[in-house]
Amino acid sequence: MLRVKLLLVFSILCVQTIAQEWQLLTPLTTNSDVQGCSFLDEQRGFMVKMTAGDIYRTGDGGMSWDKIWAPVVTGNLYDIEYVTQDTLFVCGSNGGLFRSSDGGNSWVDLNPPTTQWLYQLHFLNSQVGFACGFSGTILRTSDGGDSWQVMTTGTTNRLWGMAFPSDTIGYVAGWSGTILKTIDGGLNWAPLTSGSTASFQSVSFVDELTGFVCGSSGTILKTTNGGTSWTQQISGGSNTLNYIHFRNASVGWAAGSLGAYYTTTNGGTTWNTAGNQGSNDILCGTYISSNASFLMGDRQISKSTNDGSTWTVIKNAVTNSRFDAVWFQSDLVGTAVGSVGVLGEEITRLVLCKQQMADRHGQSGNKVLVEVGMRYIFQQVIPDMLRVQVVWPKQQMVERVGLIRLLSPHHLLNACGSLQIK
Repeated sequence: MLRVKLLLVFSILCVQTIAQEWQLLTPLTTNSDVQGCSFLDEQRGFMVKMTAGDIYRTGDGGMSWDKIWAPVVTGNLYDIEYVTQDTLFVCGSNGGLFRSSDGGNSWVDLNPPTTQWLYQLHFLNSQVGFACGFSGTILRTSDGGDSWQVMTTGTTNRLWGMAFPSDTIGYVAGWSGTILKTIDGGLNWAPLTSGSTASFQSVSFVDELTGFVCGSSGTILKTTNGGTSWTQQISGGSNTLNYIHFRNASVGWAAGSLGAYYTTTNGGTTWNTAGNQGSNDILCGTYISSNASFLMGDRQISKSTNDGSTWTVIKNAVTNSRFDAVWFQSDLVGTAVGSVGVLGEEITRLVLCKQQMADRHGQSGNKVLVEVGMRYIFQQVIPDMLRVQVVWPKQQMVERVGLIRLLSPHHLLNACGSLQIK
C-alpha cells in the first residue's frame, strides 16, 4: 500500500495568489495516456497526454522530458505535429487547435471553424496541413494555420488516421470501415470501399499505391493499387491496433491495446504476434530513423534503435514518491524537494520542483496546490480564517487524503502541516 507523506514547512508573506504550475520530473504516472507524439530528429521531440494542456518536450531522445507551460492550451489533447524547428501544432477536444512559433515555448489558439474533436494532424509543408476528427471532420490550411477550411467528406464517422505518400495523394481512415482518398492535395475527398466494418485507428503508406490500415479486433488491411481494393491480413491477434508503420514495402509493425505488438518482414503476408510490449495500451508511435522509433501510450514509453526488432522501456509510471519539504523563497516562487521511485529506472532520484505563483487581486484567500506522486493535484481556496483545516476529496487512484492546516493567509507565519496518502 502506497504511503506518501508530504511535510509542508514554509514561510509566506501572503498576497492574493493562485497556483500556476509545477515543473515535473517525469511525464508518466499511473493514470497517464500519451495520445500523440512527433519528433524533429532523433533527439528533439514532443508528446501530448489527453489531460488538458499536458505537453512535454525532450531534447535527449526521450530519456528525459520537460512539461511545457501552456495556459492557452485547453481540453483533452490527441496529437502534436512538428512542422519546422520552431513551428508546432497541437489538436484536441472541442475543436482545439493551437500553434507554437517558438519551439513550443508559447502557444496561440487558432480558433478553427469547428467544435468537433480533432484526433490527428498532418502537414505537407510549412503552409499546407490537415486535422481530422469526430463526425467526419477534415480541416485544411494553406497559410500555415492562420485560417482553416472545413472540407466536404461525405461521412459522419470518426476519422483517426491520416497519411500522405505525396503532396497530392492522401488517405484518411476511421470508424465503421471508413477510408477516404484525395488526389488533389486534400481539396476533395472520395470514399474507398474497404470491405470491412472495423474501426480504423491508423494508416501507413509506403508509396502512392501500397498502404495499410489497422484497427479494432486486430484488423489489418492492405492495398497495392491505391485503395481501389483492400485485402485483409491475417494478423493472428484480436487486440485493437492503434498504430501501424511500414518503413518499406516489406518491414512493418502494428501496436495496440494490452501491449499488442505485431511485426512483419514480408509485406504483411504473415505477422509475428510474439513480441508483446508488456500489458499497457499502446496508443501512438513515431518512426524517425532506423536508430530511433517510439511507442507510447498508457503509462509507458518504449524506444527501438534497430528498426523495431527490439524495444526498451525508457519511461515507466511513477510508482512511489516522497516530498520531504516545501518552502517559498518569495511571494511568487516556491520549491519542493524529495525523491521519486520509477519502475525500471533508478529506485530513487532527487526531485527539485519550482512552483510559479501569479498575483490575482480580488480573490478571497489563497489557492494552495500540492502535487503528490508527481501527478495528483489537489487545490483548495483557503478562506480568511485564523485557523482552518482543509480536507481534499478522493481523486483518481488516491484512496485517502489527510489534512493540511494553515494559519491566517494574511500574515507572515510559519505554517506546518502534513499530507498523507495510504
